[in-house]
Amino acid sequence: MNVEIISSKLQGTIDAVTSKSYTHRALIILSLLNNCGKIINPSICEDTITTMKYLNAMGVKTIIENNVITVSKQSELINPSFFPYNDNSGTSIRLLLPIITELFTEANFLISEKLFERLTNTNLESYFGYQFSSLENNKIMLNVQKKAQLPYLSLEKTSQYASGFLLLSILKNSKFNFDSITLPSYLLMTIDYLEKVGISFNIIKAENTTQVNTYNYNLEGDYSLMANFIILGCYYSKIIINNLSDNSIQGDYKILEILNNLFETKPFYFSNNQLLFNKTVLKGNASLNIDISNIPDIAPLLMAYALLLNEPSKFYNFEKLNYKENKLAKVLANGKTEI
Repeated sequence: MNVEIISSKLQGTIDAVTSKSYTHRALIILSLLNNCGKIINPSICEDTITTMKYLNAMGVKTIIENNVITVSKQSELINPSFFPYNDNSGTSIRLLLPIITELFTEANFLISEKLFERLTNTNLESYFGYQFSSLENNKIMLNVQKKAQLPYLSLEKTSQYASGFLLLSILKNSKFNFDSITLPSYLLMTIDYLEKVGISFNIIKAENTTQVNTYNYNLEGDYSLMANFIILGCYYSKIIINNLSDNSIQGDYKILEILNNLFETKPFYFSNNQLLFNKTVLKGNASLNIDISNIPDIAPLLMAYALLLNEPSKFYNFEKLNYKENKLAKVLANGKTEI
C-alpha cells in the first residue's frame, strides 16, 4: 500500500476517540448488574471485542447499534468449556479472571503463546493457581483456579489484576491490601466506574451499599489516543477536539500539564466540552523531564516530540513498558540507537 502525504494547512474539528480502558470496565460492570445497561460512545476495537466475546461465552448479550453497546442477560452467568481464543488482549483476561474464578472456581482459556508469556510475566501465579498445555499453531490451553486467600495486590508490573479484584465488589463486600500507598490512574478509573453504580469505597474496603440494577455509561475521549492531535494543536491553533474531559482521571491527562510547561503562555483551554488552542510559542529552554511509569502509552510520542525541542530531555522509570503488548521498552531502546 502506498500513502501520499500532501502539504496543507492544519485546521478543523475532530471527535476524540473514546477510551478502551473505560469500555472494558463498563462492559464488565454492566454484565454483573441484574438489568445491565448501555455504553454510549464506546471504543470498538480488537481488545474490547475480545472482552465482549468472553462475556458472550458467559451468557451475556452485547448488541452494537448507532455507536451504543446494549448489554443484557436472561439468566445466571455460565462457565463455558473454554473461553474463545484470545491472541493478544491481556486486559480482557486480567480484568475478568478474578470475577470468573470467583463465580466458577476454575475456567479454561484458549490463548496464544505470546499472551501466556505476558500473563506469567505479570504475576499470574501470585493470584491464581494454573496449569497449561501446549497445542498446535502456537496456542495454549490455560486452566486457571481460584486461590483460597487473596494476597497483597501488586501494582508494580500491572494494575489490571487489581482492577479485576476491585470489580468483584459488585458480587460481594471486599477488603483489599495494596503494595503501594498511591493508587495509579487505571485503578482510580475502576473505582470511579464502580461508584457510579453504587459501590462505596472506604480506603481499601468496598461495600455494596446502594447498587443499582442498570446503568448507562457515556464514555469520554481517550487522552493517549488524542495526544498527537493535542501536540499539533499547540502549534497550529486552528484545531478543535470534542469530547475530552477537563477533569479526567486518566493518567494520560497529564499531557496537558506537560505541554503547558513548555510554552510561554497556556496553549489550550476548555469550552463547552471542547478543547481549543491559543496561539503561543515554545520557551527558549523547553525540555522534558518525565517519569513515564504512569503514562507508558504516550511515552513513545513524547520521546519523538523531545527531538524537536531546543534542550536535551530526560525520561525515566521504563519498567512497565516491558509488559505492554509490543514490549515498548525494547522498541524504544532500538529506536534510540538508530537515532
